Amino acid sequence: MIREKLNREWLFTKESPPLMSSLTDGSETEYETISLPHDAMVHEERTPDTGNGTQTGYYPGGLYTYIKKLYAPTEWQHKTVMLEFEGVYATSMVYVNGDLAATQLYGYSGFYVVLDKYLEYGQENEILVIADNAAEKNSRWYSGSGIYRNVNLLIGAEIHIPADGVRIQTPSVAQDASAVEVATDIRNISRQKKKITVETTLLWEGQPAGTDTLSVTMYGREDETVRQTICVDHAALWSPDSPNLYECVVRLYDDAELLDETREHFGIRKLELDAQRGLRINGNPVKLRGTCIHHDNGVIGAATFEKAEERRCRQLKEAGFNSIRSSHHPMSKAMLNACGKYGMLVMDELTDMWTTHKNPNDFALNFSDCVDTEIERMVNKDFNHPSVILYSAGNEIPEAGTARGA
Repeated sequence: MIREKLNREWLFTKESPPLMSSLTDGSETEYETISLPHDAMVHEERTPDTGNGTQTGYYPGGLYTYIKKLYAPTEWQHKTVMLEFEGVYATSMVYVNGDLAATQLYGYSGFYVVLDKYLEYGQENEILVIADNAAEKNSRWYSGSGIYRNVNLLIGAEIHIPADGVRIQTPSVAQDASAVEVATDIRNISRQKKKITVETTLLWEGQPAGTDTLSVTMYGREDETVRQTICVDHAALWSPDSPNLYECVVRLYDDAELLDETREHFGIRKLELDAQRGLRINGNPVKLRGTCIHHDNGVIGAATFEKAEERRCRQLKEAGFNSIRSSHHPMSKAMLNACGKYGMLVMDELTDMWTTHKNPNDFALNFSDCVDTEIERMVNKDFNHPSVILYSAGNEIPEAGTARGA
């Protein structure tokens, strides 16, 4: 799918939207024009009276409304259109032209919203997001509030590669030749059968390092998964000391017409772990010199900016660390990209609790209903990142020692 950021010119207010009326037209609510990512909590006035107390540094929670006008051209009628929210804290509701299109209960996980059936084509549409962090004492650390990570617009043609639709593995790694396996999901949202070409190219420093092309018959309203294996001679391997990144470009063609294109960065590396030799990467033993980091960025709050994440990762690497555990939530895409670039190994963590509360209004209430979905989202997000070597199912989980917890 074609992807672009949708971060500019959002309207923001601390008030909840007016009931049963157009959310901006004729409303007396005052809106501020902002750009995303945006942390609403860091702009609140600190007060000793907040129920959050020391846990968020005396910053209170709140309920916040974000509105974006989105023009939908008529050519979108035969395409699929999605929004990706990389992070909204704490719970969120997404409305399109006044209709509820999606809800999200976990504030640290990204999620997608399909807009197709809600859009009015040839005119402006209204995207409204309610970010509800009003239930105080829901976090043991500074959480931030609102749409604190990127929002992306994804557009797919009738035949396209869906979001998270390219998965790259390196099952065979050697000095002379390495095998790269690329699995690509392809979706046909039309009723027409069509024969297309899938072209997958691996790039090293902008130059082709291997390619594979094949033909696929896409039946109407069906999905297919195409698997290709490409040999890379004398590959530049990824490791903490040599974080070499390749780019995988997958293109779909109908004859000479380009239907879709997806690009993913990845590293060629081999992981091994056993009790005798410990952790090895590309056959070399690696000792983890690790640290734990939360998602906030100091004085700028929880807003996740690529340059800020790169700065944190670079400083930790320069200080002698080679690994990071995300505390206590799935790591942002921006930080994962930084870890891949600078050679920082990652233990990505799912959550801070399972079914036992650590705060009265934390995620324990929803964990059992959401856990499978959130694990799948975390793994989909991480799959192509060579930095991710471990997953944590949770932080300081007291019920892990119980029969049900085990």
